[in-house]
Amino acid sequence: MRNRRKYGVFRKKHYVRILNWVVNYTLRCFGYTKRPRLIETRLGKGDMMMFEHTFDGEYSILYDYVQFQNIFGRESYDVQEAYAMSMAAHEMRHYYQHRQMSAKNPVENEETIAAWWENECNLKYYGENGCTLFEFYTQPLELDAELYAYVFVERVLNAVISLLFVDENYIDLLEKRYIEIFGETDTDLFGERVKKEIAELAKQKRSTRVA
Repeated sequence: MRNRRKYGVFRKKHYVRILNWVVNYTLRCFGYTKRPRLIETRLGKGDMMMFEHTFDGEYSILYDYVQFQNIFGRESYDVQEAYAMSMAAHEMRHYYQHRQMSAKNPVENEETIAAWWENECNLKYYGENGCTLFEFYTQPLELDAELYAYVFVERVLNAVISLLFVDENYIDLLEKRYIEIFGETDTDLFGERVKKEIAELAKQKRSTRVA
């Protein structure tokens, strides 16, 4: 990822490469191996990427590269890379949320899982006769994924605010809302605790089988 400037023009192959890189990287962080399907399609107006799941364990990330280019195509390579990375990280966080929500022994605490499930059953949608954009992104599931995406890009590219044109006051508001819901801001973004605890669960299961 560090050699991004050499490509100059941000093309579809770069977009797809970043999407795959984020998927593979976050899977390692979250301790999972099952990749979601990556499906190019045409999404609704303004939508560029979307996570879908079924309750029998099928996961997909839908992406609309044409829509992405319509919105960000005139921006610099670095800006387009940052937005592609941010959206992919956001959707992969949804993947993690749903894997945890359906896990027999989730790593996340009961309160977090309960907040995610309640939101899943009562999700508000942005748009006509729905909620405002701020209300949409301050729901537990979206809030967690949105902050995850910002911090992910900041860690990887070291320039989230300048590249994503995000107002720092907006992020502060999201963080305050996160604390109200979850009681902390440490979401273990890069999976050190998650990987450790999943490995410990696997170790316990092996010990039980041997016994």
